[in-house]
Amino acid sequence: MNRKALAKGLAAASMVGVLAACGGGGSGGGSGGEIQGSVRAPAGGSAAGSRVIACFVEGNQCNAQSPNTRATVVGANGAYNLSLAAGQYVVLAIKDVDGSGSLTAGDYGGIYTEGGKIVAVSPPKAGVNIQMEVLTEDSGLRAQGLEGIPLR
Repeated sequence: MNRKALAKGLAAASMVGVLAACGGGGSGGGSGGEIQGSVRAPAGGSAAGSRVIACFVEGNQCNAQSPNTRATVVGANGAYNLSLAAGQYVVLAIKDVDGSGSLTAGDYGGIYTEGGKIVAVSPPKAGVNIQMEVLTEDSGLRAQGLEGIPLR
């Protein structure tokens, strides 16, 4: 995925600080299902402890404050599943590699794409796999207002 697409996708979830406080699992009501997949870290890194966020889409935007938005932390194998209400979700993964409590250069980030394009998914859906990359200033952290966003 190119850095511009990653920056755009992460900007879609610019409420990462709010998302980090979201609980895992749990349905937001109505019928829905699970989104399942795995997260991979950049070469030499680990996906363990990464946060996967399914951000509920309303009005063609990620609504981080929606009660349907969910997050979970992945284990050592990088696998995850989220029980979600019916609707569309942008799914992304982040990892605070330096432990600063903020999304900064050197941390990992990625967003689910199909054919190189960011897409919203609807549950149930398996194979929602995310390849994270090392975030840099060139990833657009500062330009997108993402640098320093709290993750706790």
